[in-house]
Amino acid sequence: MHADETVQAINGLRLPRYGLGNYVKAPLPWPDSSEAHRKLVDDLSRAGKHLIGFCRTSFFKRLESSGAAFELTIERHIQRDKAALFALQNNLDVAIGSSDATIFETTVVDNDSLVDAVDDSQENDIAGGYTPDETQAIYTRMQDNKAFRWLPAKFFDAALAAHLQEDIAALELIRKRVGDWDPANDAKLMELTKLLKQTYAREKVLIFTQFADTANYLERQLNRAGVTALAVVTGQSENPTKLVQQFSPVSNEARSRIGTDDELRVLVSTDVLSEGQNLQDCAVVVNFDLPWALIRLIQRVGRVDRIGQQSPEILVHSFLPADGVERIIRLHQRIRQRQRQEGEIIGSDEMFIEGDPVENTEMFHNLFNENSAMLEREDESDVDISSYASEIWRKATENDPKLAAAIEALPNVVYSTREHKPTNGQPEGVITFTRNATGNNSLIWLDKQGEIVTEAAKEILRAAECNPQAPAVERFPDHHEWVGNALAIAVKDQRAVGGQLGGSRSVRRKVYDLLMAYDASLGNSLFKPPELDRTIDELYRYPLKDSARERLGKRLREKVDSDALARLVIELRAENELCNVTEEPEQADPHIICSLGLRRADGNGDR
Repeated sequence: MHADETVQAINGLRLPRYGLGNYVKAPLPWPDSSEAHRKLVDDLSRAGKHLIGFCRTSFFKRLESSGAAFELTIERHIQRDKAALFALQNNLDVAIGSSDATIFETTVVDNDSLVDAVDDSQENDIAGGYTPDETQAIYTRMQDNKAFRWLPAKFFDAALAAHLQEDIAALELIRKRVGDWDPANDAKLMELTKLLKQTYAREKVLIFTQFADTANYLERQLNRAGVTALAVVTGQSENPTKLVQQFSPVSNEARSRIGTDDELRVLVSTDVLSEGQNLQDCAVVVNFDLPWALIRLIQRVGRVDRIGQQSPEILVHSFLPADGVERIIRLHQRIRQRQRQEGEIIGSDEMFIEGDPVENTEMFHNLFNENSAMLEREDESDVDISSYASEIWRKATENDPKLAAAIEALPNVVYSTREHKPTNGQPEGVITFTRNATGNNSLIWLDKQGEIVTEAAKEILRAAECNPQAPAVERFPDHHEWVGNALAIAVKDQRAVGGQLGGSRSVRRKVYDLLMAYDASLGNSLFKPPELDRTIDELYRYPLKDSARERLGKRLREKVDSDALARLVIELRAENELCNVTEEPEQADPHIICSLGLRRADGNGDR
């Protein structure tokens, strides 16, 4: 399954069902269509290709999780592709799935987005192709699913059918090459069974995986292996709180309600299990698969590392592929390369792997060589400039009370240059701090070629850090020109995206994208909040207030659902706590507050 041929085949998939907007005919046959069709086409066009990268990455994540999950995903894609092809060939309506990227976020949705279209009753059933009758039965089953919307086949050009056929052929070749998944040859499963039956035969063990398919697979196989007092919690569990109480009755004050016969020793869970649950009756955690956002490892252990934990130590076991971290790094780099290629074609720099930059191989090695320092790093995207700088300011002025008066007396547009030792990713250049009329701050680090190094506040502030006694060095001859370039970038970014929506990982951009997808999913239904459109418009036009950014950022980290997020944003707007609304937003262009050059002390920096 991990062979180069498999990786190449997945990277070569077109995944047209996740970019249906790219196959809509022009001009559209409106005379024979309804307004609902028109809106659906608009939604498809808005979604574009942005789901394709998420879907491709999902293949690899499930491959890392378990062979059983990967096998099911291949099956489901083949079935859904064939159902779509069947609709096109018979001039029937084509199923339109969700355009919300959260279907690929395992902390929100742990089940396969295609689970509705497959019969999983046969655990091992190698694909030998589907007869027309079987494909029609799949299509009919999808018609009964209210999650789908439908668009007549006449709206799509011939390329859609051709690309579906290409993907079907590639997926069936993968399926044929890898064969049926045999649990008897599953090395990870064997080691897990040994942990549960030998190493920790009497201890409680909490097992994490990203996917419900893997969790259900483990439940079946561990039961067959004789592991008792076992349960599974996934997003589809009817009463996860009860299972949590059975697993950890003491910490949940449920001992009087949970008898010995009902108590669980082993709990298999996906990441959707609420972080607020008390699981500290357990002190052994197993990561059956490795989450690609490594901060998730800390969150998993945090379920048991809580007040009330009685064990002097918490033991964590993490499973790696056969050839370890190196292969994960190589796989991630190949996915990044594919994403860059797609970005060049689509004209987008959207990245689809959440979490830490995988090019930083040192991070992976540190993690698995027990260097915990890398785990203490915060997510740069969630750092608010004002709050972080305020903490720096507080510490500095406490140590030197005279510093406050000296700095407050400085004019705007002050500049200086400090000594800097350039490294890969941190070259010489200029940092520029700007602010617009509504009080929104921006930091930009440009190199000597005028290219953006980063706009991550915390990284820039670290590079600028020095003590008050640090001597200034001679500024670059082009210092002011570079600062002007940075200001032009800040102005362009603000005007291009309706103020400062920011990059794909900014709080405002995330909230805006989620609300747009939520609005599209509701359509003109009665459940659509009446203030939603005006709230989205305000969010697009004006910058967030710092307090709103902090509250929304926290809710995003908690993986709140779209409905709750929409209610919060609407409530903030009603209380005038959402955005800095100005009557003349066009006059809110950024202006320079200060700048700092970063230069080698000898002035002989790399060119």
